[in-house]
Amino acid sequence: MGIERGKDWGTPGTAPGGLAWFDSDRMASRFLESSPSPIGLRGGDLARTLGAGTSDGRVRFEVDLLRVRWRGVGGSGETVALAHALVRRSRGWRGPIVAVMNSQYRGDWDVAPRGHPNDGRAEVFIVDEAMSVRQRWQAWRRLPLGTHIPHPSIGASSRGSGEWSFDRLCDLWIDGEHVAPVEWLSFEVVPDGAVVWVPT
Repeated sequence: MGIERGKDWGTPGTAPGGLAWFDSDRMASRFLESSPSPIGLRGGDLARTLGAGTSDGRVRFEVDLLRVRWRGVGGSGETVALAHALVRRSRGWRGPIVAVMNSQYRGDWDVAPRGHPNDGRAEVFIVDEAMSVRQRWQAWRRLPLGTHIPHPSIGASSRGSGEWSFDRLCDLWIDGEHVAPVEWLSFEVVPDGAVVWVPT
């Protein structure tokens, strides 16, 4: 299961015929909720993490998934995330922020520069609610380069599961798509949860 030090990761080859290809993480993770992999991924944060290119070559990767559960005013739910889960207030400059990363990137942000999507763990970043707006602005400016950590107001850990409760409703985003306002969130890593093909 997962990666081993000193060993290559990813296998060049010929992708199966009839493979379902996706251009976004959320489209792919929705598919994986009800259908087994393999899948093809041309775009999105996980594809970028895997080094996807634009040539006709193909590389096969085994990747972990995130099983995410939540509870909010409208009830509870469960879904699968391929790249990341993010919880924050609708106005992100205040309140707690929790980022659970299976990919290195979220859009233009290099959130988890040391993360790996097949090591059986997610990279978890927690922004202290007391972190000032000025400090958040400074950290936000450093996100594209991945230099926002270490920071005394940003907790960073690598783990296989976790859960949080929030005093006020926060917005949950899965693979870049808003899902629901939540008061409680948990996640669990599903090791080797999917097989993903990407162009080289």
